[in-house]
Amino acid sequence: MSFLRGWPGRLFLSHLLTAALTAAALITTALLLAPLAFRRMLHGMMAGMMDRFLRHAFAQALHQGVWAAAGAAILLATAASLLLARRLAGPLARLRDATLAVAAGDFAQRVPAKGDDEIAQLARSFNRMAEQLEQSRKAQRELTANVLHELGTPLSTLQGYLEGMQDEVVPLDPASLAVLQRETRRLSRLVRDLRLADQAEEGRVSVELQPVLLPSFLEDTRRKFLPRAAAGSVSLAVSCPEGLPVRADPDRLGEVLDNLLENALVHTPAGGHINLSARREGDQVRIAVSDSGGGIPPEHLPHVFERFYRADPGRARTQGGSGLGLAIAKGLTEAQGGRVEAASTPGQGSTFAVVLPCADDAGPPQRR
Repeated sequence: MSFLRGWPGRLFLSHLLTAALTAAALITTALLLAPLAFRRMLHGMMAGMMDRFLRHAFAQALHQGVWAAAGAAILLATAASLLLARRLAGPLARLRDATLAVAAGDFAQRVPAKGDDEIAQLARSFNRMAEQLEQSRKAQRELTANVLHELGTPLSTLQGYLEGMQDEVVPLDPASLAVLQRETRRLSRLVRDLRLADQAEEGRVSVELQPVLLPSFLEDTRRKFLPRAAAGSVSLAVSCPEGLPVRADPDRLGEVLDNLLENALVHTPAGGHINLSARREGDQVRIAVSDSGGGIPPEHLPHVFERFYRADPGRARTQGGSGLGLAIAKGLTEAQGGRVEAASTPGQGSTFAVVLPCADDAGPPQRR
């Protein structure tokens, strides 16, 4: 009875009603037209008793045949409708149960998808949706864990120093204050980076696109990072054709290059080199930051622009990286109508590139 209360039962009853109406039309048509046709055939051939006998016999035979055919048709239609309804009910019932499970938070649910009909396509669409939801929840959990980890270290340091100062174990001197200041800056940077990463990924970053001459722009960027590169015994060079223009937001482009150079400095050992270059490729400009570091394993390369993703977690954390720089660079580049790319050879170094539209109508050099 529960089968008849659902949509499969309604589908079954609709098919059965169709079969019954078809049988009724067949019976009515046969009973009305067949005797008339038979009488026309006998007209003029026979009369009297024989005529009445033949008409009566024909009518009985016709009734029996038609009712037998109608009964067989209804039985066959009933069996076919029941089979079809149950065949459709099974996959859709599984889809219903899986949907309820996903709604309850079980994103690991999947349903079989066989064939190429609409139900199979619906099942595959459901499986893709469930997989995306599962990946999204995994990403949220990883984000929460990473944020807690990033917050935990500076907060523990601050708590330890403050408690030590209260107990007069740690002196309140410039060195201790410098540690406290460093950790608070680290917390502030993490909060700023998280906010910027959210804005960039959601397309809420304001940009003011304008022509930017890259030779002077890249040279200014190099000068900004020269002291840090020199402190790490890393050479930093720029190569860019004279007068090469790009259409970008100078401030946002500067933030992108800052993040890429920060990343390169973290992963380039003493005695290594970093090259900041640009070249025109058709109607686009490719700006690249190449380093001579250890490179990135191939299995990690597709994930380097994800939040908090680190191919070498320990090294980045010990050097103060928040794990958000490349994600921010990607979001800011896309906000300017460009894209980011990454290539690497383990043991030889990595190259991170920013591809933006060229601007042939570049005016005076734009300063950051």
